[in-house]
Amino acid sequence: TYNINGQIASESLVPWLGTPDIENVDFFVLGFQELDLSTEAYILVDNAKEEEWSRGIEFAIREKGKYVKVASKQLVGMLIMVYVKKEEVDYVSEVAALYVGTGILGMMGNKGATAIRLRYHSSYFTFVNCHLAADTSMVDRRNADFLDI
Repeated sequence: TYNINGQIASESLVPWLGTPDIENVDFFVLGFQELDLSTEAYILVDNAKEEEWSRGIEFAIREKGKYVKVASKQLVGMLIMVYVKKEEVDYVSEVAALYVGTGILGMMGNKGATAIRLRYHSSYFTFVNCHLAADTSMVDRRNADFLDI
């Protein structure tokens, strides 16, 4: 996961996907926090930032092989994306994506989680991308948010 602090994908993302000696990867799962820091992000659904980061990831993934995005989910500044090797896509089923906001008033999307669950062959996988309250003084809040998620 990456806290990108509202930045755009302006450089090669190849180093984010592991070392060059890592080969034969079936899945890439990427989580982002602070994708969109604008106040409009709380009230308007806008996939522009997701599309921008997807393009950067897909450009970088091409060096590893052919992959297909099977799911993504965004909540304000949180985004999770799952890419599967093209020849493995037929073995992915029962894909579900959701989000939980735990931020302001216990429900806003500045904090919380995005998640994707899927079946791969006969196994189930759940991927969770969290953005929790910062600072050492917020341990109780993080633990409570974890239980809500």
